[in-house]
Amino acid sequence: MNEVDMFAFFMETIGTEYPISLELLESRFRETFGLGRIGSVVRSKFTLALNNVKVLIECCGGHNFYYPRSVDMNSNRFWRATLEGDVRRLVDISYIEIGNCAADLIANQGTMSLDDLCHEVNLALGYALLKKTSYDYVRNAIKWNCSRRNGLYMIGEDLIGIR
Repeated sequence: MNEVDMFAFFMETIGTEYPISLELLESRFRETFGLGRIGSVVRSKFTLALNNVKVLIECCGGHNFYYPRSVDMNSNRFWRATLEGDVRRLVDISYIEIGNCAADLIANQGTMSLDDLCHEVNLALGYALLKKTSYDYVRNAIKWNCSRRNGLYMIGEDLIGIR
């Protein structure tokens, strides 16, 4: 694995799977290059190569997400469900993508309680169970999106609407 291969990997993976979390990017890297784990030598090469790729970074809930500079994440309304067998965890989904999903659900179903919306977002994104930490992550993502993006807003303490 040389710098050219790593650069090509980052450009292709980030360009295809954006926004992609650092953790999922590392997992895809291990799969692509046949590594069981990323040791200190590979980690320093990984970090150096990633830092040389000109991408944008968004931090959500303590996780870094990467996407191409050509994409305006604030106006992009996409989201995608996690397919069965994929290793993408709920915390591998950015707040923006969760907000886009929440906005689509609210637009179709109308005002919802924050609790119900968290559960509906979880299901729409392809997850059957919503554990406490995942619930908190989705809840924080929805609240982060309120008044920032997609016309989502809080009505009192517990309802979410869309303008």
